[in-house]
Parts: sequence; structure tokens; C-alpha cells
Amino acid sequence: AVTGIKWDSYGYTDITLIKTNPVGDSLWGHSWGGADDDASTCVQQTTDGGYIISAETRSFGEARVNAWLLKTDVNGDTTWARILGAGWGHSVQQTTDGGYIICGGLTLIKTDSLGYVGVEEPITKPALTDWRVVSPVGSTVTLKYSNRPQGFHAFVFDASGRKVDEMRSQGESGTITWGQGVSAGVYFVRVESSHPATKKIILIK
Repeated sequence: AVTGIKWDSYGYTDITLIKTNPVGDSLWGHSWGGADDDASTCVQQTTDGGYIISAETRSFGEARVNAWLLKTDVNGDTTWARILGAGWGHSVQQTTDGGYIICGGLTLIKTDSLGYVGVEEPITKPALTDWRVVSPVGSTVTLKYSNRPQGFHAFVFDASGRKVDEMRSQGESGTITWGQGVSAGVYFVRVESSHPATKKIILIK
């Protein structure tokens, strides 16, 4: 089955679900919508042979745009539909307990098998790195770091993966210049922390 949108006679979009045979001929189709724009983003077949659709609706719910979850039987007829609150559902997956997990924007929503919300959690964005290479190519290279109360510590590896040096600085923030007396070549600076990162540098002599 595939899901998408179609335009109604007033120019608004409705959700559509179409089931085809192996060569793409339509077997049946269903649509859902209201007096404003509604759109589906993902459909998955469920263990009972039916389908689960994640969508967004401007026709129903209290917010301007609301996440919408629809469950159908094997023939595409509606089993239930739930408005999950402000936002939208980009994707949906059935979980091992028979419920559903919906991802939309920066929100992760868990429902039970009937679509009722049990858990809604924000998705944590990865922390931005607190160090960067200012000049990655040259006879020496310069790094800047900040927000490190314990100081800065990094390992330097050559192109073969062999550790050749370490960088250390005691200040909470600062600038480090490295490469004096080191042979030309490609090196990698590795910082081990809760968010480890590796950056490539090139020494030219």
C-alpha cells in the first residue's frame, strides 16, 4: 500500500491510501480529510494485516497543525484515528508490544495498540563541539577551544593510525598551535569526551 495526498473539490489536500497488486494496478483506495489541508507522511503494514498511517492535520485538533495517527484493517477501512497534539508525524513504526512509535520534528511519541499516548519525549540534539581547528593546513596548525573547566587534551595520530603526540592546555578556554618540529604530512586530532570528535589537519613544510 502507498499513502499520499489528493486535492478535494475545494482545493484542499486529503490523505489517501491505495492498495495495489504486484504489477501496480489499484485494488482499492480510501481517503481522509476535513475542511483544511491534511497530509500523510508514512504508512506501514501492521502485524494484523492492516495499516498504520502517520499524518498531519489542519482540519482537526486544537493546534494549527496536529499530528494524526490512523489505523485501518486489511481492506483499508478505518479502525481508529487519534489526534496526538500539536506537531506532525514524519514516520511511524509498530513496536514489539503492539503499540506504535511516531517521530515528528523534535518529538518522539509512543502509543499503545489503540493509539493512545503513553510517552512523549523531546529528541535530544547532539551537543555542539567545543573545539575547532582554525587553520587546518600550514607549517603549523591552530586550534581553539572553550567551555572546558578541566582543560583541553587531544591525541594526534598520523595517517597510519599511530599516535605521534598529545596536545594539552590547562585553561578553560584558549588557543593551541601545533606542528613545530613535526614532519610534513596528514594528521588527525582526536578528542575523547562525552562527544568524541576527530579532525583532519595537514602540515606543509
